[in-house]
Amino acid sequence: MQLAIVTGASKGLGDGLVDSFLEKGIPVIGLARSETESREEFTSLLYDLSQSGVPLTAAEHIWQEIEKSGAQDVTIIHNASVIDPIERVGKLDADRVEIAFRVNVLAPMLMTNVWLAKAKQWTGTLTIVNVTSGAGSRPISGWSVYNSTKAAINMHTQVTGLELDQASSEHRVIAYNPGVMDTGMQQTIRSSSEEAFADVGRFKELKQKGDLRAPRTVADALVSLVTTGTVENGRIYTVTELLGDS
Repeated sequence: MQLAIVTGASKGLGDGLVDSFLEKGIPVIGLARSETESREEFTSLLYDLSQSGVPLTAAEHIWQEIEKSGAQDVTIIHNASVIDPIERVGKLDADRVEIAFRVNVLAPMLMTNVWLAKAKQWTGTLTIVNVTSGAGSRPISGWSVYNSTKAAINMHTQVTGLELDQASSEHRVIAYNPGVMDTGMQQTIRSSSEEAFADVGRFKELKQKGDLRAPRTVADALVSLVTTGTVENGRIYTVTELLGDS
């Protein structure tokens, strides 16, 4: 039996992932800080991963659900993420910086740590996906926080994958770069001031030209990857390679 867990499941890519898994007949547990649309074979859990202590509580709860389900093939996608604060260094709000690191880095690292520890006494197989960004490998003015969090999750993915291979584990940890999508995060980016984010005009142009992919298209590519083949531990996959785009 298969099971999927998706964080940040209430909107954008997360919502697309939920629908994509369900259409393949795979039950989904969605975790979000706001209510998620009710669907058959879908379980909604309300957790705010920006709050201290919550990721560990959520991880324990999710593991209980995994064991209760009897699933032996489980995919967990760390999709929850925040792009704020978009601002130049020297003007950053300390509280918003802390929230970004809690959601984008600490939550997936701490939750993965819990699950891989528990999985040592479990007969099933985990595939854990960290949703990343091209921002994790190139500097963007005004995005020092987001860039840093995604760079951190990339390295976490690569190290965890290396360790799993060294242990000859059946479990897999990968990252997925979904590119630019037509989501609420993109709206936040476009609403930034040019003073805070010098490249804001380029993102507005992407929207005007219709060059933003639909979240469901990006979701389907990832779901196809994790359900139809063996993924390579520690690898950072991109939507462009999965869709065969240039």
